[in-house]
Amino acid sequence: MHEESDREGPASKSPSFRRHNPPDASDFRSRLAIGAHALLISLAAGAVTALLSGALRAF
Repeated sequence: MHEESDREGPASKSPSFRRHNPPDASDFRSRLAIGAHALLISLAAGAVTALLSGALRAF
């Protein structure tokens, strides 16, 4: 599957540890999806904060 490395330690035994292999296209799509979700969550949190701030100012 992946070539044996001369390094030792927990990272070298991990299946996600790869040397000299370019990342797969699915890795890029996964990271893009994670980034998009993080952006949406951040925007939603900002909207909720703005609504709560506006509601508290009304009192």
